[in-house]
Amino acid sequence: MRKTLEQILDIGSPRELRQCLGRFALQKADEASDSFLRSDVEDSCRQFLRSVYDVASLSFAGLYINGSLDIRLEVDTGEVRHGRRDEFDPSKASYIKPVISQENNKSTLVCPVRFRDVASYGVAVFEKPTFTAEEVAILRHVVFKLANHMNNIGDKPEMRRKAFTDAVTGMYNKWKWEQDYPELLMRCKDKRQEVGVIFFDFDYFGKLNSTYGHIYADGVLREVGKIMQKTVREDTDLVYRYGGDEYVIVVPGASAAKTETIARRVADNIREHVFESMGDLPPPEVTVSVGSVSSGEEGLESNDLVSIADMRMLRAKGFGKDIVVSNVPIDSYTGIASMPLFLPHLKSRLKQANRESGGNVGVVLFDIVGFGDFVRSKGGDLSWDLFKQVAKWFYDARSDFDYVARAYSRDQMVVSLVGAQKPEEFLAHVTGLASDYVKRAGSVAFKYGEKDYHFKFAAGGVVYSPTRHVCLLENPDVLFTSAENVSERASKDHTKVIIEDYC
Repeated sequence: MRKTLEQILDIGSPRELRQCLGRFALQKADEASDSFLRSDVEDSCRQFLRSVYDVASLSFAGLYINGSLDIRLEVDTGEVRHGRRDEFDPSKASYIKPVISQENNKSTLVCPVRFRDVASYGVAVFEKPTFTAEEVAILRHVVFKLANHMNNIGDKPEMRRKAFTDAVTGMYNKWKWEQDYPELLMRCKDKRQEVGVIFFDFDYFGKLNSTYGHIYADGVLREVGKIMQKTVREDTDLVYRYGGDEYVIVVPGASAAKTETIARRVADNIREHVFESMGDLPPPEVTVSVGSVSSGEEGLESNDLVSIADMRMLRAKGFGKDIVVSNVPIDSYTGIASMPLFLPHLKSRLKQANRESGGNVGVVLFDIVGFGDFVRSKGGDLSWDLFKQVAKWFYDARSDFDYVARAYSRDQMVVSLVGAQKPEEFLAHVTGLASDYVKRAGSVAFKYGEKDYHFKFAAGGVVYSPTRHVCLLENPDVLFTSAENVSERASKDHTKVIIEDYC
C-alpha cells in the first residue's frame, strides 16, 4: 500500500518504514547503508553523506552529531567539509520527529539520528528542489541504519554521554531535556509536588556574536552555563541548553514564588558577572530575559509549562529585556505588589478613564541611576538589601499615588496616578510630582550596617488622556511599555525626569 509523504514522516519504526519501500527502492537504500559501515565514527559519517547524496540526487547534505562533529557535503566540489552553514542551528531542530519544510523553491528534510528511545546522536539535513515520498522513505531508512551503526561502535556509555551533552557548554542538551522532562513531571505528580520551569534567553546575543566573534560568544555561553549550575540547587534542579542562546532550568518541588526567586537570582548573578575582555574591547555586559512558571499557579492557560515560560520570556523581551516575568502577585523580595497585581489595576483605571469624561491615567517608573554598576562593585547582598529599603520608602509614600508596585526590571518602582484635570494640567501635575520624588528619594540615607548610602534617581513615564485620542486605549501592557521606553531614556540622562503624553 502506497503511503503519502506525511505518512512516511510519521512512521517511527524502521521495520514499518522498510515495508513501505518497493524492491528497487529497498535495494538502493541497502546499498547506501552498506557503504558506510566503518569502524570509525567520522569515517562512517563522511561516507554516509556521499551515499545519500548520490542515492537521492541531493543539492545539499549535512550531518550534525550533537556539536562534536559537524560536516557537510559541498555541491560544487563534491567534497565533505567540516563546519555548519550559518543559517542552520542544529540545537533548535527536533530530535524526536523528522520535519520537512519548503522555502524559496527548496525543500529541506531534517531527520533525527536516533537509535530507538536509547540515544539520539544528532540530526541529518537534506536539501533538493522537492522530495518524493519514496525519496524521503529511502533517506529515513538510511538514517535509521546510521543511528543503529553508531550505537554498535565505540564505547556505548561514552557515546550516550555525548548524545546527552551539549558540545559547546558541556551542559545537558535539548535531547536530554526531551528525555527527562516527561519523567520528571510524572514523578512530581506522583509525589503531589509542584514543579517550576524557567526559560532564559540572552539579550542582544547577535550583537555579542558580531562584535566579539563566535569563539568568544561560545565562551560566554559556557560561562553562563557555569553560573546557572552554581546558582541552582545542585541536588535537585536541572539546567539544560535548550537551543542557540536559550536555556531552561527545571525546579522540582518549587512554588511560583520559589521559582521566581531562583530565576531572579540566576539573572542577577549573570548580570553581575564580569566577563573577560578581548583585546581593546571592554568586557560585555551580559543580561537575560526570563520567563518563570510553576505548576502550582492557579488559572494557567495550559499544562504546557515550557510554552508558558517561553511566552513570559517573550513578554520580558517586549518590556525592555533584562527582566523576569512571572505570575507572582506579591514580590517575594520586597513584600509589595508586583506586576501581576499592578497591570489588572491599571486596566481597571483605563476603563474608568475611558468611561468618564475628563479622566486621566499616568504611569511613572522610578529608576536608581547606575544601580547595575553599584551591584557589580558592592556585591548582591548589600545592593539588594538597599533596594528593599528603597522599595519600602516608595511604598510608604503611596498616599501621593494611585498604586505602587515593583516593576519587572530589577531596580525599578512603578506607580500609577489618576486625575480629572485638563490633559495639560494633569501632565504638569505628574511631571511635578515625579520631579519632587526624584529629589526627595535622592536625599534619603539608606543604611547598611553602620554606613549610609545615597542614590540618584531618574523618572520616566506617560500620561493618557482619552479626550486626546480617537481610538481609546484598553491594554495596560501598551501603556506600561510606553512608560518603560520613556524611563529608559530618562535613566541615560542621569537624574532627569521625562513625562510625556501617550501617543
